Amino acid sequence: MNIKLVGLDLDGTVLNSQKQVSERTKQAIESAARQGVEIAYVTGRPLSGIDEAVRNIEGIRYAITSNGAVTYDLQTDTILHGKYIEKAVAKEIIRIPMERKLLHNVFIHGLGYSNRTFYEQIMQCYEGRILYDYVKRSRRWADDIFRFMDETADGIENIWIRTNAEVERRDILEQLQQYPELRIVTTCGTDIEMGNAASDKGLAFLELAAELGIEQRCTLAIGDDENDMGMLREAGVAVAMGNALTLVKNMCQWVTEDNDNDGVALVLEKILV
Repeated sequence: MNIKLVGLDLDGTVLNSQKQVSERTKQAIESAARQGVEIAYVTGRPLSGIDEAVRNIEGIRYAITSNGAVTYDLQTDTILHGKYIEKAVAKEIIRIPMERKLLHNVFIHGLGYSNRTFYEQIMQCYEGRILYDYVKRSRRWADDIFRFMDETADGIENIWIRTNAEVERRDILEQLQQYPELRIVTTCGTDIEMGNAASDKGLAFLELAAELGIEQRCTLAIGDDENDMGMLREAGVAVAMGNALTLVKNMCQWVTEDNDNDGVALVLEKILV
């Protein structure tokens, strides 16, 4: 395989079930980078959600974050591309979980914001759980979320809503159909995430490839969840993790081991043979 660009999802892919990267996977990523392969994280997480241990793996230069909304050059700490939700639309959307008293965040400049009451509920919800450190690092509160959105000069990357039941999620998804300017994905069984209609992991991945002068056929992507499907669809070679959703596995040419058995490392080791 003449692979020159690899897109890696984080949760369920690079990160194991303990939200850590194994030594074998770390070494495989660094080895690929040393051999001239460009490696990009392509994640639903905001920039602040990529911890230092993962961000500082040698050879990682690019990160596509918030489900394709913002692409960063990590070496220069600059934004290469950004596709944002209009503020007026974002304010309408945020009213939906607020009225239903559901956990939510609006992501701005790599951080997730909500009013203080919801922020405290989020922290309580994740306290003692594996994701607590990630949530603590990537969430903040604002006195007035609507005023905060009005006053910020930064774009609105993404909106996240945590529902309590499938019927509730279906009801909210139906409400959101009136916003064709949004791209909506579901993750983790209960979550709804949305961004600008042009913010998609696959579109951002192809945009980065074109900027680097890399043909589509020379790209490879690895993922596990519904929000990875755009990236997997656009990649020259699509690989599903062993722990991936069935619909994700069915669209890929290759299924590797799961994220607790170095599935990413196995792929990178194979393409470098």
